[in-house]
Amino acid sequence: MIQKNYWLREILGCVKDLADPNYQERAWVKCEIHWPCSLEELVSTFLGDPFIEDLINETGDEFKLSKQQNESLKTLANSLDQFCDKPAIYFNREPPKINEAIVLKDPEWHKIQTQAQKVLDAFGKIKYTNNDKEWWIKFILRAIGNYADEEEQKRMWIKKTEVFYSTPLDMYKQLHENNEFDCFMDEYAEKFGLTKQQIEVLNKFRTKLNETPFATTHFKNLLKNPDWQKIQALAKEVVDNFHFSITT
Repeated sequence: MIQKNYWLREILGCVKDLADPNYQERAWVKCEIHWPCSLEELVSTFLGDPFIEDLINETGDEFKLSKQQNESLKTLANSLDQFCDKPAIYFNREPPKINEAIVLKDPEWHKIQTQAQKVLDAFGKIKYTNNDKEWWIKFILRAIGNYADEEEQKRMWIKKTEVFYSTPLDMYKQLHENNEFDCFMDEYAEKFGLTKQQIEVLNKFRTKLNETPFATTHFKNLLKNPDWQKIQALAKEVVDNFHFSITT
C-alpha cells in the first residue's frame, strides 16, 4: 500500500496550487510557469487522480482523516467538478478553450481558491515518521540534483529546450516550499539517522543557497557567476554523499 504521507503530499501539493492566485496568474496568464501550465491540467491532476476519490470515500478511514479533512476535500472536488461544467469559462469557438483570464476574475473561482485553502488549513503540517525517510530523501536529492546539473540548467535557461523550471527562483521554491527542505533539515535530519557528514554538507548547501537564491528573471549570465558555481559544487557534494540513498 502507498504510504500515507506520500499520498497526502501529492494531493496537498495540487491543492496548494489551486489555492494560490499568484501561481495561477503566473502559470496561466503570464506563462511563466510550465507545470501544470493550464487550468485544465491542474484540475485534471486533482480530479483525475484516482487517489482523490479513494481518499475521500475509502482510504480516509484507514488513514484516520478527521471529519473536517474529509469534508473539505469532498467539497473542493465537488466544487471543481461543477465549476468546470460552466460554459461561460470557455471561449466561444471550436474546439472549446478555457479563458483562464476570465476564470481568475470569476467570484466562483475565488470560492474554489478559498475552499482549497480550507483543505490546507484542515490538514495543517504533516507529521512524518521513519517510514517516510527514504522517499523524502529522494525528493530532496532530486531537487538538489537540479542545482548540480549544469547541462540541465543550460537546457532550461539558455537553450530553452526544457521548461520545467522557468527561473532559478522557481527551482528554489520547489526545494524549499514543495519539498519542505528547511523542515527536513531542522526537524527530521537527525531523527532519520543521517550521518554527521551528510547533515554538514546539506547545511553548507542550504546556507549558501539561502544567501544567494538568485530571485531574478535576469539570469543570462548566471552560470558564469562564481556564487552560482559554488552552489553547483556544493549540490554535487550533497549528491555524492547520498549516492546509496538515490540508487536504492
